[in-house]
Amino acid sequence: MGRFNPFYTPVQCTNPLLTLDLNKYLDANGNVDVKNFAVNMECSNPNQFQMSIGTKSTGDVMIYAGGISYKVGGVKTPKATDFKIDCKKTPWYTSMSMYLPAAVFGGLVADITAQVAAAVPVPSVPLFFSLNADTTLSSRFMFMPNELKMVLPKKYCGAQCTALPSTAQLATSPWAKGALQSVSRTICRDSLAEAIAAVTATTLSKTNGPKTAIDHSSGYIDHLDPEKKFLDDKEGKAKQGAMMFLFIFVVNMISCLVGSICCIKKSMAPPPPAPEAKAEEKAPEAAAPVVEDPTTVEASV
Repeated sequence: MGRFNPFYTPVQCTNPLLTLDLNKYLDANGNVDVKNFAVNMECSNPNQFQMSIGTKSTGDVMIYAGGISYKVGGVKTPKATDFKIDCKKTPWYTSMSMYLPAAVFGGLVADITAQVAAAVPVPSVPLFFSLNADTTLSSRFMFMPNELKMVLPKKYCGAQCTALPSTAQLATSPWAKGALQSVSRTICRDSLAEAIAAVTATTLSKTNGPKTAIDHSSGYIDHLDPEKKFLDDKEGKAKQGAMMFLFIFVVNMISCLVGSICCIKKSMAPPPPAPEAKAEEKAPEAAAPVVEDPTTVEASV
């Protein structure tokens, strides 16, 4: 059980870098149509069990504006990337498709333009996605294989993204104009409301986003883990199993020890005395012959 202490350590996945040159995806009507844009990460699993990400992992891309979330696209794991995450750094390949109607995209640009006019240091808008990860945990506990399906609940994740309009007047900027780029780390929660609150919080740094596709220096996705209730339940059952295993092991050891002691005592005991031979029974003595008195015989004659 010692190797499962702690029972679970958060999986580390690099923040996905979203960097799109929107000029390449704008059509004549001002719509943004992105198809199968690669968004790659690198993950490592420090736990004693193995995590597998299946090819059925899917999700939605959402924009949150005016208190309403709009579905604008989807996320999927290509079929060729059914892989297992272990302690090594393993790439996780995903692709994103997104369609922003001209009205929605125009609203985002207007929002960022207003932030630029107000001299906001990092003008940005939140972008969200949901993730139904086809996950499997495999382990071997007390010499018995164990496998759990769909251990990662549906996650709602988001990050702050900037999309500087081509007409933005900024003295200096690390971001290209006309590009959509993530500028914060990615935060995941178990509900959309929790994700929105975390991503739109003023405490979220907008300068700690990934600078490259695989950037370990910017930290890791926050809370891409199973629910605490699930982990507590599995840890409790593992401890019960360990205690039962130890109990049976101790009982067997005591039984073997008692049996060994009995065998040793029996082998060291002196041999029992040999049984005494029974005394031979004496035959009855023969009666002495009767000798008649000769005088008596003569007298009778």
